[in-house]
Amino acid sequence: MLVRNDRLIMHVGLHYYRTSPKKHRKLVMTHMRRLGCLLTRFRSVTGNENLKAEDTIDRTQFTNLTQALEECCSTDEGKVKHNLKLALGYAHVVHGLCLVDGSDAKYDEAGKFKQVLEFHWGELFS
Repeated sequence: MLVRNDRLIMHVGLHYYRTSPKKHRKLVMTHMRRLGCLLTRFRSVTGNENLKAEDTIDRTQFTNLTQALEECCSTDEGKVKHNLKLALGYAHVVHGLCLVDGSDAKYDEAGKFKQVLEFHWGELFS
Protein backbone atom coordinates (compact mmCIF):
# COMPACT_ATOMS: atom_id res chain seq x y z
CA MET A 1 0.00 0.00 0.00
CA LEU A 2 2.93 2.32 0.69
CA VAL A 3 4.07 2.16 -2.92
CA ARG A 4 0.62 2.87 -4.35
CA ASN A 5 0.01 5.86 -2.08
CA ASP A 6 3.31 7.65 -2.61
CA ARG A 7 3.21 10.16 -5.46
CA LEU A 8 6.93 10.07 -6.23
CA ILE A 9 7.15 6.27 -6.30
CA MET A 10 4.18 6.15 -8.64
CA HIS A 11 5.81 8.70 -10.96
CA VAL A 12 9.10 6.80 -10.94
CA GLY A 13 7.22 3.60 -11.81
CA LEU A 14 5.40 5.37 -14.62
CA HIS A 15 8.70 6.73 -15.93
CA TYR A 16 10.29 3.28 -15.98
CA TYR A 17 7.20 1.82 -17.66
CA ARG A 18 7.17 4.48 -20.37
CA THR A 19 10.88 4.12 -21.08
CA SER A 20 10.79 0.31 -21.16
CA PRO A 21 10.73 -0.87 -24.77
CA LYS A 22 8.83 -4.07 -23.92
CA LYS A 23 6.65 -2.58 -21.15
CA HIS A 24 7.80 -5.07 -18.52
CA ARG A 25 5.23 -4.58 -15.80
CA LYS A 26 7.03 -6.88 -13.32
CA LEU A 27 10.30 -4.99 -13.73
CA VAL A 28 8.53 -1.69 -13.10
CA MET A 29 6.90 -3.13 -10.00
CA THR A 30 10.33 -4.30 -8.81
CA HIS A 31 11.66 -0.74 -9.10
CA MET A 32 8.70 0.55 -7.15
CA ARG A 33 9.10 -2.08 -4.40
CA ARG A 34 12.79 -1.21 -4.08
CA LEU A 35 11.93 2.44 -3.60
CA GLY A 36 9.27 1.46 -1.09
CA CYS A 37 11.84 -0.57 0.83
CA LEU A 38 14.24 2.36 0.77
CA LEU A 39 11.51 4.70 2.02
CA THR A 40 10.66 2.30 4.84
CA ARG A 41 14.33 2.15 5.91
CA PHE A 42 14.63 5.93 5.54
CA ARG A 43 11.64 6.40 7.83
CA SER A 44 13.18 3.99 10.32
CA VAL A 45 16.53 5.79 10.31
CA THR A 46 14.97 9.23 10.77
CA GLY A 47 12.35 8.03 13.25
CA ASN A 48 9.60 9.79 11.29
CA GLU A 49 6.90 7.54 9.85
CA ASN A 50 5.22 10.43 8.01
CA LEU A 51 8.01 11.02 5.48
CA LYS A 52 7.33 10.56 1.79
CA ALA A 53 9.70 9.39 -0.94
CA GLU A 54 10.05 13.02 -1.97
CA ASP A 55 11.76 13.67 1.38
CA THR A 56 14.59 11.30 0.45
CA ILE A 57 15.94 13.87 -2.01
CA ASP A 58 16.39 16.52 0.66
CA ARG A 59 20.13 17.13 0.71
CA THR A 60 20.03 17.91 4.43
CA GLN A 61 18.86 14.31 4.93
CA PHE A 62 21.64 12.83 2.77
CA THR A 63 23.37 11.16 5.73
CA ASN A 64 20.12 9.45 6.72
CA LEU A 65 19.51 8.40 3.13
CA THR A 66 23.02 6.93 2.96
CA GLN A 67 22.40 4.93 6.13
CA ALA A 68 19.03 3.71 4.83
CA LEU A 69 20.66 2.73 1.54
CA GLU A 70 23.35 0.74 3.36
CA GLU A 71 20.73 -1.06 5.46
CA CYS A 72 18.61 -1.77 2.40
CA CYS A 73 21.47 -3.24 0.41
CA SER A 74 23.24 -5.32 3.06
CA THR A 75 22.73 -9.03 3.57
CA ASP A 76 22.64 -10.81 6.90
CA GLU A 77 26.23 -11.93 6.29
CA GLY A 78 27.38 -8.32 5.99
CA LYS A 79 27.84 -8.37 2.22
CA VAL A 80 26.68 -5.41 0.16
CA LYS A 81 24.46 -5.89 -2.88
CA HIS A 82 26.05 -3.32 -5.21
CA ASN A 83 23.59 -3.97 -8.04
CA LEU A 84 20.71 -3.15 -5.74
CA LYS A 85 22.44 0.07 -4.72
CA LEU A 86 22.80 1.10 -8.35
CA ALA A 87 19.16 0.30 -9.00
CA LEU A 88 18.19 2.71 -6.23
CA GLY A 89 20.08 5.63 -7.80
CA TYR A 90 16.93 7.27 -9.13
CA ALA A 91 17.74 10.96 -8.60
CA HIS A 92 17.74 11.69 -12.34
CA VAL A 93 14.08 10.69 -12.56
CA VAL A 94 13.15 12.94 -9.64
CA HIS A 95 14.99 15.87 -11.20
CA GLY A 96 13.03 15.44 -14.42
CA LEU A 97 9.71 15.13 -12.58
CA CYS A 98 10.28 18.44 -10.80
CA LEU A 99 10.95 20.06 -14.15
CA VAL A 100 7.73 18.69 -15.64
CA ASP A 101 5.67 19.69 -12.58
CA GLY A 102 6.80 23.29 -13.02
CA SER A 103 8.09 23.54 -9.48
CA ASP A 104 11.23 25.61 -9.90
CA ALA A 105 12.10 25.56 -6.19
CA LYS A 106 11.89 21.75 -6.06
CA TYR A 107 13.79 21.52 -9.34
CA ASP A 108 16.62 23.64 -7.93
CA GLU A 109 16.69 21.60 -4.72
CA ALA A 110 16.67 18.33 -6.70
CA GLY A 111 19.58 19.68 -8.75
CA LYS A 112 21.53 20.42 -5.59
CA PHE A 113 20.73 16.96 -4.26
CA LYS A 114 21.91 15.49 -7.54
CA GLN A 115 25.20 17.37 -7.18
CA VAL A 116 25.65 15.97 -3.66
CA LEU A 117 24.86 12.50 -4.99
CA GLU A 118 27.36 12.87 -7.84
CA PHE A 119 30.01 14.03 -5.35
CA HIS A 120 29.47 10.94 -3.19
CA TRP A 121 28.73 8.52 -6.05
CA GLY A 122 32.09 6.75 -5.89
CA GLU A 123 31.93 6.01 -2.19
CA LEU A 124 28.28 4.93 -2.28
CA PHE A 125 28.13 2.93 -5.49
CA SER A 126 31.68 1.76 -6.15
